[in-house]
Amino acid sequence: MRGRVLALSVCMFLIGCGSGIVKPDDPLRLASVTLRMAPQANENWPAKVEMVRVEDMNLLNDLIVMPASDWFGPAGAAFRNANPEAHYNYWELPPGSLLGPVDVRVRGRLAGVLFCDTRSPQSPLRVERHRHAEIAVGTDGCTVTGDRRGRSWLDAFFGMFSP
Repeated sequence: MRGRVLALSVCMFLIGCGSGIVKPDDPLRLASVTLRMAPQANENWPAKVEMVRVEDMNLLNDLIVMPASDWFGPAGAAFRNANPEAHYNYWELPPGSLLGPVDVRVRGRLAGVLFCDTRSPQSPLRVERHRHAEIAVGTDGCTVTGDRRGRSWLDAFFGMFSP
């Protein structure tokens, strides 16, 4: 019996080591995000938004096909439990809100997915390689845009005084 347990343990170890992590070719360098929700978006209900960043492209491929409704249910909870090393940022936005810029810097070669829980079903969005990303929840769901330059502290400071 001990021999079988040992053999099974060694086999599982080798399978785990042999599976290999496929790192993203073009990793995120995301430093900050700004989140906006239009006043009448999501039938005037708050929207849950979660960004998930992983180092393994196989995990990314699993996430990108998961419907947002599954992510905010048992499937998302199971993924979080199985992958505690992933990076999670969660926000709940009321209609008409503006949040940010929010610092979301983490180290590693990461790829990201954005899930939006809105009344209109939406597939997850791939977070592209930006320094600063704008996440918007509108009447048609979520969008992610950004720039590679990012926002400086001067941009953020003077942005407070612009209409």
